[in-house]
Amino acid sequence: MSAVGWRKQPGHRLVAFKDVRSLTGLDPEEVLLRRDTQQLVRVEKGGRRVQFIRIPLELLTAEPEE
Repeated sequence: MSAVGWRKQPGHRLVAFKDVRSLTGLDPEEVLLRRDTQQLVRVEKGGRRVQFIRIPLELLTAEPEE
């Protein structure tokens, strides 16, 4: 049996809401206004909510905007 690999490289990364500014130079609200981003919430045991943003890799490697 042969292993099946990904057809293309990943284009997005999940980033914790609290880490968005340090990785992109932008506030989370600014990032969410951009195309191809998505806010996600995970509910852990006990009801604790953890927020993430699905961000295109280009935004993570771009220079911070002034």
